[in-house]
Amino acid sequence: MKPIHPLWPISPCARFEGDGDSDGDGGGGGIALVDAEGNFTDAYRTNLPTYLGDSHTDYKGLDDVKGIAGLAKFAADNHVAARAKLDGHVKIPGEGSTDEEKTEFRTKALTALGMVPPESPEGYEFAQQEGVEADATTDAKLKGIFHAAGVPKAMAETLAGELTKASHESQQAAQVLADQAFDAEANKLKAECPGSDLAVCGREAFNAIMAMSSLDDATKEEIKKAGLYDHPDDLSKWRELGIAPNNLRMWREIGTLTKGSRNERGEGHGGGTDSPLARAKRDYPNSPELWPKE
Repeated sequence: MKPIHPLWPISPCARFEGDGDSDGDGGGGGIALVDAEGNFTDAYRTNLPTYLGDSHTDYKGLDDVKGIAGLAKFAADNHVAARAKLDGHVKIPGEGSTDEEKTEFRTKALTALGMVPPESPEGYEFAQQEGVEADATTDAKLKGIFHAAGVPKAMAETLAGELTKASHESQQAAQVLADQAFDAEANKLKAECPGSDLAVCGREAFNAIMAMSSLDDATKEEIKKAGLYDHPDDLSKWRELGIAPNNLRMWREIGTLTKGSRNERGEGHGGGTDSPLARAKRDYPNSPELWPKE
């Protein structure tokens, strides 16, 4: 006779102790699984491993189930527990899932992981990086990007820190290259205008810029205030105004060409030396602001 499955105790095939067979003689056949009070018999327990099958040979979940009443409660409890696990369950998006389904899954998954993005861009808080000047404009832009992409708060703040650090390191590397280029150009200029000639070259460049460049009056005024005319050999002042040694050399050459054989020293074809005021009036008759004070 095929064993009766223990989860189907009310089957008409289940035999109770004391039952008679179909002839009513009380003898009956088969194995008695449940006694008259609804408790499982020793025969049931002996055959339970067979009922469970090879895949559940070590299963102990039914060891404490004594009879039909306990089995019914066991089944009900497991059913309720299984339903509880499905509460709030969101289907994992797959091919063909809608945007709404993907959004729902993403939101619930991030919530469960404590990775929900803030309600607004202002909810992000970026820590100030050591040695890096704060940039409110860039921070605001990053916050907007992160919020639009739904990036979690902690993740966004970590990313912002790494981006700021990488940007700062890149700027530092670029500055090193700029310094090296400036120094190389400065050395070339100093070789062309050695010693005190550097001041002469610088002043010739200054005069040419003020007289012939297309700079607006406000910019020219800034150049004057920088003291380039009084300190034309201070290349750091030129650099602060964004004028590289190569630009200075170019303007110096322009200034020299426009004055013919005369130069900042005041030397002409006939020899002799003009005063600085005389040279300025001669070279820049319409720019009295360039004339040195008497």
